[in-house]
Amino acid sequence: MNHWIYIICVWIHILAAMTWIGGSLFLAFVLVPVIKSPELEKVYPVLFQKAGKRFRVVGWISLGILIITGMLQIDFRGYSPSFMQTALGKVLALKLFLVLVIIVLTLLHDLWIGGKAVELSKQDPGSRETGKFRSWAKWLGRLNLIFGVIVVFLAVVLVRGV
Repeated sequence: MNHWIYIICVWIHILAAMTWIGGSLFLAFVLVPVIKSPELEKVYPVLFQKAGKRFRVVGWISLGILIITGMLQIDFRGYSPSFMQTALGKVLALKLFLVLVIIVLTLLHDLWIGGKAVELSKQDPGSRETGKFRSWAKWLGRLNLIFGVIVVFLAVVLVRGV
């Protein structure tokens, strides 16, 4: 693989990470506090559902790009099984494990918990079950964001060394 192809691959990887994590941070620290204000209380569920659905598309595209460009980088660097026994190899293994956890949590959120929370919010917004699913959806989103930030930290460690 040409060096410039590798550089472009890293650049695309960083842009995808910025999009996914930046979008998650925007939802958590900007959108949610704004739409939870009293004057927007009635539109909160619909607005958050629509923003969440839109971000779901952007998020999955970003995760797909991250997986593809990450695999290309591993290939370009020529990591061997013996590399995985080194300190940096263990950092890479942890990073890959957390990426897998993020994918599983995202699938769980998008295909079950989040959809159920939206469905229940439409049927009976004040019910205990609705609150339970909304809480689970919120915590899955938070966990994904935390794991995503840790993955970025581990990426810095991989580049800069242990």
